[in-house]
Amino acid sequence: MNISSIAILLAAYLAACTSAVPVTTAAPAPAPLQEAVAPPPVELPSQIEALPADLQRLQAAIAAYEAIAAAGGWPVVPSGQTLRPGDQDARIIDVRKRLFAGKDLLHQSDSEIFDQELAAAVQRFQQRHGLEEDGLIGRKTLQAMNVLISQRIATLRYNLQRIQRENRVWGDRFIAVNAAATTYRLVENGTTVFERRVIVGRPNWQTPLLNGAINEIVLHPTWTVPPRIARLELLPRIKRDAGYLARQNMRWVDGMIQQAPGPGNPLGKVKFVFPNDDSIYLHDTNVPSLFELTERFLSHGCIRLSNAEELAHRLLDGEPGWNAQKLTERFANVALERVRLTRPIPVHIVYDTAWVDPAGTINFRDDVYGLDRP
Repeated sequence: MNISSIAILLAAYLAACTSAVPVTTAAPAPAPLQEAVAPPPVELPSQIEALPADLQRLQAAIAAYEAIAAAGGWPVVPSGQTLRPGDQDARIIDVRKRLFAGKDLLHQSDSEIFDQELAAAVQRFQQRHGLEEDGLIGRKTLQAMNVLISQRIATLRYNLQRIQRENRVWGDRFIAVNAAATTYRLVENGTTVFERRVIVGRPNWQTPLLNGAINEIVLHPTWTVPPRIARLELLPRIKRDAGYLARQNMRWVDGMIQQAPGPGNPLGKVKFVFPNDDSIYLHDTNVPSLFELTERFLSHGCIRLSNAEELAHRLLDGEPGWNAQKLTERFANVALERVRLTRPIPVHIVYDTAWVDPAGTINFRDDVYGLDRP
């Protein structure tokens, strides 16, 4: 089959599988043990090699999980006290069966002892589910283990359809933010340069899913407080405390509250601007300790980046008049400065609650925004 035939086949396939799905601000997904209604299976063409790699991997994961379901699924681990390495507990037999079914544990055993091999398997499970990798089986890890196989298959299918619908042809240079996983990655020349943590919008103040291009970097930005934040959070404080604005290095500018650059500014040392109708941007933060949290749905919609200075160095490298030394000097000098990029970089904000990485690891994240729906 020639290239043009494959392209025609792929286009027809994607068109057939694409369907409009409304974006809502629904509550988080049902409790893990509730049976899920999965979307119908996706019919793939026999020439599966014509599909993008991420779709191939997701379809393979669906087939693997359907095989697990056909074999009886995995057991429910009874609730109880946190299980720790060295413990002896009858529930550990079910833990072993659960992790063996999911390929986290390589060897099956009827031992009731929580040994080091099992602890390593628990950490593998926690890593690919976005949990704290402490090797303990506490409430959240147990809850993730007890999600039904039917729910996991449904999640894989939702994400397969989501990627098809969004037609992700992004080229070889871009920034991708996965709001569901609270991470972002920089890709250059088709290779991921680094992947770091982000903080995204709260469930009731969600980060929108967008595509754009960063065309400006602002060093030591001012923060113009959005009207909704000012109304709900700042104005009540100002009414109670006449000196609040002065202490926060804030003032009124054209009817808006504006905060000057400095260590108290929540945008930190750098902001990455891309045109969009939602006034969303990527930025540094003055509270980097929040990136250590496992659950990072904390913002008002904008995206706080860990290692934001590192990203600024990467994007300004090669820009006329800029080098690493100059940028380091600018970061040390607290003064507002705008830099227009001669090479804007595409940015994509997506919501993937399941994906398969190139190594074949199947990853899941909680549907915090409640978007995994038919």
